[in-house]
Amino acid sequence: MQDINIHPFSEEFIDDVVAIFQKELFGAFSAKLGENFFKKLYFPYFFSHKNSIGFIAKDKDKRVIGFILASQHGNFYSFLLKSNLLLFLFLCIKRIFKDPSFIFSILSMLFVFNVSIDFKGDEQPVELLYMAVDSGFQGMGIGQKLVKIIERDLSKRKYNKFLVQTLKATPKARDFYLESGFVDVKNQFGRYWLMKDIKVYD
Repeated sequence: MQDINIHPFSEEFIDDVVAIFQKELFGAFSAKLGENFFKKLYFPYFFSHKNSIGFIAKDKDKRVIGFILASQHGNFYSFLLKSNLLLFLFLCIKRIFKDPSFIFSILSMLFVFNVSIDFKGDEQPVELLYMAVDSGFQGMGIGQKLVKIIERDLSKRKYNKFLVQTLKATPKARDFYLESGFVDVKNQFGRYWLMKDIKVYD
């Protein structure tokens, strides 16, 4: 692998991450809401949420070529919407006028919000929100490196379960997480939920 450096995600990298997100995850619900969703709602809340964490990958020319974002499971999106529901509704309506079929994406997300994963009382789960690597750098182990880096950080924060969901329509994503040590825990509404025990680091 060429010289790849991993750095904590901060506000200075928002534009780079949004560009990669819209290029590589263009079919995701969040990407369909456009840049205003990320810059005015998603990332302002992400950085104000104490249990959110992220890393970015840079190449030898210091270009951002990948990212990984995670937050404590079960409350990120609910608090995100409560923080500015009117803006979220405005962006959804704007998208529906542009693409009426987007209403089905909204309904699908409502079902997903109601999916529950059972955890034991002493388990501290974290959900991997999004991860992407620029297509020009895929297949080089950068995604695996991002997962390992964030897992080490989560271990220090005393979390012990790592949760991620993937679409059935993107089987390569599920294969990636299976290869990274995740196992299937639920299969519902066209999605897979996978979980991994976070390794304890000294």
